Amino acid sequence: MVDYFDEKIQQVEFKDGMKSFGIEIESRYEKAWEIAEMLNFTTNVAMHELHSYVESVYYDSKANICSFKLSSNLEQYSEAAEKIKLCARNTISQFEMFGYIDHGLEYKKEMGL
Repeated sequence: MVDYFDEKIQQVEFKDGMKSFGIEIESRYEKAWEIAEMLNFTTNVAMHELHSYVESVYYDSKANICSFKLSSNLEQYSEAAEKIKLCARNTISQFEMFGYIDHGLEYKKEMGL
């Protein structure tokens, strides 16, 4: 496993698209705030050593929702899945995971929830 926090290891790649901690990142309309949220998410999952469970992150700018392509060996109700969901709640405004829509903390604050 790559130690992405080693001083000289590249964390974000721009060759053939964008990758952060080995996770592909894509935004439909390449909005900076969406990319920032996705970079924060990938950093958070990598810090918790969960990045191997997340293959890609896609922000659909038109629908204003982020979705994840997760590893096939990640079980929906596992501890790792719950930790990934918490990472998303702390960094992504609105996301879909395992077929359910969820919202991040900033979104909930804005909506008064």
